[in-house]
Amino acid sequence: LGLVPYHLIGWSDGANAAVILAAKRPEAVRKLVIFGASPWLEQVDIDMLEATRDVKNSWSKNMLRLHVPVYGDELQRMWDALCDAMIDILARGGHICRTEAASLRCPTLVLGGAKDPIVPFRHAEWLAQNIPGAKLHSFPEGKHNIHIKYADEFNALVLDF
Repeated sequence: LGLVPYHLIGWSDGANAAVILAAKRPEAVRKLVIFGASPWLEQVDIDMLEATRDVKNSWSKNMLRLHVPVYGDELQRMWDALCDAMIDILARGGHICRTEAASLRCPTLVLGGAKDPIVPFRHAEWLAQNIPGAKLHSFPEGKHNIHIKYADEFNALVLDF
């Protein structure tokens, strides 16, 4: 399409993918916004995921309301597969995009929910400290869905960046 350079935004695993893309194609990414990223995994991260594995009993009614219409009866199977994949990544050393994050040179905004039950806020802090010049914004009551729950503030931060 010839749309280079561009601004890139990624959430959760999409944020991990955005970091990798920005590292591998620095000429293509003008600015990067990431939230819910986990550049590495440790056992504590797996424990947090496992606490959410049973979607019917551990997810909030709001999260179910958002996800069931999209994924239907496949939601539990898909979440199990994600949890299992994360366990496999940990067994292989836990690296996702830590090296790539530290190599970034594009302006980067890191957003995070301080109460995220899926990706601990320490990941956002690490990213902001290890990506040169990165800016960090915390949503003190935010969880993994800050772009939905705090849409006005989130969108203003992204647009101002």
